[in-house]
Amino acid sequence: MDDVISKAVEIFCQDADKSPQELVDHIAAAVGDRELAERLYEFVPIAFTRAVFESAGIVFQDSFRRVRGKGKLTHFCPLSSEPLWEPALAFARRLNSSVDHRDAMAAVLQHCGLCRAITEAGKSGANLRGSVMAGPIFLRQADMPCKPWWKIW
Repeated sequence: MDDVISKAVEIFCQDADKSPQELVDHIAAAVGDRELAERLYEFVPIAFTRAVFESAGIVFQDSFRRVRGKGKLTHFCPLSSEPLWEPALAFARRLNSSVDHRDAMAAVLQHCGLCRAITEAGKSGANLRGSVMAGPIFLRQADMPCKPWWKIW
């Protein structure tokens, strides 16, 4: 999985000024799978944000949701149920621990709204230690990798 994450990170770096759609198109061309490219675009920036800010004492929820038709939300789904999540988070933590990869971290982080919000709050003097960040809500409709809690069969 590291190879596809690495390809996505390279594209985030090379095409930092591109639109989300252009980035997904380039990632899809590199990894050969549109659905995988969409998920890389969604989960890699979130993983990088967590890798950077968890040491600052910010708490991140371990679930995500998606918007369904008519603006309704899906059930909560553990991030760990997404096959990309753990490898993306481990990859981000490795890069974050190396001074040599700060530019790559910055390129990916600029594509995460949560990262921008945390950064702006920090600039205004807010102390975010102990703050709990809500899990991401993705606008793209896609199958959820887990069942709702009430579907136990």
